[in-house]
Amino acid sequence: MSGTVSPTLGSVTPVAHHNPLMVPPPGGWIDPSRATMHYRAVILVAPITAFYILDLLVLLLRAWSRYIKKSSWRLSDYFIFIASIFGTGYIAICWLVAERAGIGYPIIQVAPHERLLIRKAFFAAWLLQSWANSFIRLSILDFLLQVFAPEEKFCLAINFFQAATSAYLIACTIAWLATCRPFRYNWELGPDVPRHCGNLQLKFFLSAIFNLVLDVGILILPMPMLWTLQINTRKKITISLIFGLGSFVCFATAWRTYHVVKFSKPHNQINFTMGVVEDALWSGLEITLGIINACLPAMQPAVQHLVRGPYQQLLEFSTSRFSKRSKSSTGYSSTSGHSRFTPWARISGSENGLKTGIEREVGYSVDSESNSSDRIPMENVGSTTQLATQVSVTYHDPLTNKYRRSNNP
Repeated sequence: MSGTVSPTLGSVTPVAHHNPLMVPPPGGWIDPSRATMHYRAVILVAPITAFYILDLLVLLLRAWSRYIKKSSWRLSDYFIFIASIFGTGYIAICWLVAERAGIGYPIIQVAPHERLLIRKAFFAAWLLQSWANSFIRLSILDFLLQVFAPEEKFCLAINFFQAATSAYLIACTIAWLATCRPFRYNWELGPDVPRHCGNLQLKFFLSAIFNLVLDVGILILPMPMLWTLQINTRKKITISLIFGLGSFVCFATAWRTYHVVKFSKPHNQINFTMGVVEDALWSGLEITLGIINACLPAMQPAVQHLVRGPYQQLLEFSTSRFSKRSKSSTGYSSTSGHSRFTPWARISGSENGLKTGIEREVGYSVDSESNSSDRIPMENVGSTTQLATQVSVTYHDPLTNKYRRSNNP
């Protein structure tokens, strides 16, 4: 009865009104399983997938750092891994709509059941995004609480932001699940949606603004405390830059807020298969960049272990090569601290003048790494008694194979 009117005498048969979005285009609906992925879909999944791989790397380094330090896990560690689970779900949804729902194509080319898939998928994705960002913030706040625990005022500020983040998480979840009645209007699109869901544009906008305020507040929070630490200025600047990388997260949040407002406009809501891409992209970047930012200060032991190993090997290799070249060029032996070509060998003289053998080498070379037994002998220097009692000795020059006698030792 809704599409036609029964004809009556003297009346004109009305023409049924069709929704143009429900009429297949001349070439038919696209088949996402056969059609090439739209370039907008590539722009969506490529960056967030690349940063997701980096997320996995920094999470591994963070866990390895705990193992190296032999320290127990804190709430900050559990929170960031929970956030990564929600982030994984978000990225999986983005791949689903890119591969199976034709996201990026104009809505007139996308079949109705695939439009419905996109709407349902992003209803879940935006909820996952809120949970992921909230647990990232809780992880950063717990880490800051660990670093600056003795400062009472700072701890109060941390507790305030923790409460605000938790309140945002609870309020956002309730609003997401309770805004539309019946529940199916959360993903259905039509003229009756505003009557059953209220002002969705205002809900999206307030959620994005609160996100931005929390991110900026957490970014600024540790900066004054960092410059009160008893460390040199270079380290203070380095730590400030590490924490300052959160500015990229703030930029992603601000840019996402702009696209949320843009996507909330009626014409973008109608053509949501194209308009949702920018919002979804920056929501995913907000999650992935947030995980990296939360892990950077906590993975220092693992990074030092990775860098120190190759650096030490390179240093030892360079030192050994230089040592070998130095010894070969100067005639040093690799097993002793003195020269192979001793210019003089002292032969002890006996009463009958016979040569009894080599007593001590006369020539020495200075080697800081040689044993102390190879030092230059100084025990007889300056003693007139010892000089008076010494007998004449014979010196042998091995190069000329000649001997000469001398009264000097």
